[in-house]
Amino acid sequence: MRQYKRILIFIFVVFSLLLLGCKEKVVDCNLTYILNGELYEETVVKSNEDIQLEEIEERGGILFSGWYKDDKYTTLFTDKRIKEDTTLYGYYEVGKYRVNFVTNCDVVIEERVIEKGQTVGAIPNMEREGYEFEGWFRDEDFKIPFNVETDTIGASLTIYAKWLLIEPDYVTIRYVSITEGYYANKDDIYVAYYSYFYDFLKNHTECNLEDVSLEDFLVQGKTWTLNGRSDMYHFGDKYGRYYLSRQVGGTLEEQDENHFMGYCYKNGKFIDLIHHLETFFEYWRTDEGYTGSESDPENLGNDFYAEPWASMVDTAKFFYFTADTLQDKYAWFTSARVKEALDNIPNTLLELKNAKVVKGEGYTLDNSSNYILEFFLDEEATTPVDKINEAQTSCDECDEIIIYVRIQKME
Repeated sequence: MRQYKRILIFIFVVFSLLLLGCKEKVVDCNLTYILNGELYEETVVKSNEDIQLEEIEERGGILFSGWYKDDKYTTLFTDKRIKEDTTLYGYYEVGKYRVNFVTNCDVVIEERVIEKGQTVGAIPNMEREGYEFEGWFRDEDFKIPFNVETDTIGASLTIYAKWLLIEPDYVTIRYVSITEGYYANKDDIYVAYYSYFYDFLKNHTECNLEDVSLEDFLVQGKTWTLNGRSDMYHFGDKYGRYYLSRQVGGTLEEQDENHFMGYCYKNGKFIDLIHHLETFFEYWRTDEGYTGSESDPENLGNDFYAEPWASMVDTAKFFYFTADTLQDKYAWFTSARVKEALDNIPNTLLELKNAKVVKGEGYTLDNSSNYILEFFLDEEATTPVDKINEAQTSCDECDEIIIYVRIQKME
């Protein structure tokens, strides 16, 4: 019996030694990352440890492809460990962007990857009991609309679904200016208006502005110089097609939002200025003798919406000239009303749209102006406010909340 036990112990010891001998040897492995054909990172990992791959952030909204086993990017690396020196390859997917969806309901829409210049396209039907879907927006405050069918993608973004109660009670947020005697000067209006136009061209059209910065765009509009060409007509040639939709006898209210005029109207921006530009256009075209001339057989010369190119060119004239410089360039131009229109411009920067807020919901006050705005609950400006909370909109008798606005010029 004792001999039998010795034999069992001997077998157990031999078996254990065999297991130890079979255990894989732990070694250091070099892990190399190549990004867009260039060395990105080198590290050393243990062959018995799980790998934590390098995380690559988006660059300027451009997506990262993931790490591949080969430089042709055909096989994604999905292993947890490596047993030998390994090189991984990745690249940025230029021209592709992520779009995330915040549905604000029970429906989940997975992130999409959209090629530059394409639209998001069809969205699954969404329902929320007691609510009606109003649309998608670029911001959580639902101030910047986004049309998934027509707005093209030029950067990664998140869009937010807005819902309205089917039969809600509303409170109107009405803005009242308490800044007396304030009039924006022409340079300030120029920067604000053309900056808004630049943003529209870049984010809502196929206009190629990749090599044109906002600073360059503003210089072009002031000097009329583009690629060595020094006249205002290049603005009409390059941007007129996006400025307004051709509409003989049309009005600002009838413009579609896919053109800058309609976009401004929909978002309540520069309404006074645009009507002023319509008047200036009519004065100039009529008083220089173009309207009804042989060059204008259809007598449409002073129709701001009849020809996008012409309205874009005359907008450039409006911002370029003053009454004095107009006289210097066109000695024959003696129209008093044109000169008056050039230098007496309505205050266009304080354009805050009254808002309708569902009772019982909060609201962030509109501070999207190019000027610093201060909001108050009283005309004496003793109670500052930047948000309207749920309690303020819950009052049964409260159908309107007046917000008093004081404007300060940005430094």
